[in-house]
Amino acid sequence: MELVKQFFPNCSPQQLEQLQTLIQVFIETNQRVNLISRKDEQGIEEHHILHSLAIARFIQFAPGTRVFDLGTGGGFPGLVLAIWFPDAEFVLCDSIGKKISAVQSMAEHLELKNVSCFNGRAESYQGQVDFVVSRAVARTAKLWEWARPCIKKQGINAIHNGFILLKGGDLQDEIAEWKNATGRKKYEAHPISWYFDRPFFESKKVIYLPI
Repeated sequence: MELVKQFFPNCSPQQLEQLQTLIQVFIETNQRVNLISRKDEQGIEEHHILHSLAIARFIQFAPGTRVFDLGTGGGFPGLVLAIWFPDAEFVLCDSIGKKISAVQSMAEHLELKNVSCFNGRAESYQGQVDFVVSRAVARTAKLWEWARPCIKKQGINAIHNGFILLKGGDLQDEIAEWKNATGRKKYEAHPISWYFDRPFFESKKVIYLPI
């Protein structure tokens, strides 16, 4: 957890211990369920834990905030954020049964009481949340179409409810597509290299879309 300690010097020993346990449990799970490539296991702290924590640099979720992790895959960023924000609630969603079962098992092993799992498509989720987070799942316009109905209008955080997406590369065409599809114009793009001065994050961004 050296990178986490470097960029979050005030994190608690409990958070570090839970994140370390998450890595161990994730690698064990990855042997049974193919969540990430085996070669990427060596870079899990930077490529998955720290990447997820870019959202924690963008926003401090207020107690009681409900967050929907669309297409959680192997549990990123949802499990990491659940460790980081124990007073917020996280719904981890994936349409692939074996993945959501693996994530549920990891959450139980970590004794994360603020995590629930939803096996299905985001469009069929009937609950209400404050924010939707997602990492490398689909184009922005599609994410908006799928999950916009489940976001509450009234929020309890310093910024308006909406989408917080982890994206990479040149996003001009994708954002233009989203604008054309939704009629919306307001968004924010925060380079993750602002938060973490590491080559891995040079082309990666936190994209915020208020509803």
